Amino acid sequence: MTKAPISKRKLEEWVATERANVESYLKREKVEHLGVGDWPAYSYAPTIAIWAIQSKIKPGFVGWWAISGDCPTDYMSRGKADHPRKAVSYFAKIWRKTARLMSAGKPNPELKIGKKKEWATLAPLLKSRSEFLDQLSRNEIFWKEFDK
Repeated sequence: MTKAPISKRKLEEWVATERANVESYLKREKVEHLGVGDWPAYSYAPTIAIWAIQSKIKPGFVGWWAISGDCPTDYMSRGKADHPRKAVSYFAKIWRKTARLMSAGKPNPELKIGKKKEWATLAPLLKSRSEFLDQLSRNEIFWKEFDK
């Protein structure tokens, strides 16, 4: 797993696009918040970005984490992960479980992705993204710079 180089201009374009995707997603999901960070809390550009979402109940604090990029856009409560690395690990876990259930034709009450008729196609994609996120969350090299 190697990180592809990306120019500053392309990175800024990618970040702007992903931020807009997260904002639109949260609006569709009716998540009440005080804003999405201007820049990802963590990114493995141009593959995934983890976004801090400001709490409406506790202004100035992260209330949720969102993920976007070459994966489903999703969000989770900060209560389940107090650090972007833990958020990556959580998304890996919940997506792995969801992919397994979808493959068996069963819904995951915690997460809905696609329509049932699409599950046979979506499950392997979700499983592969969950495996990538799991590797990313476990590999110290991708977090050294972040944890300085």
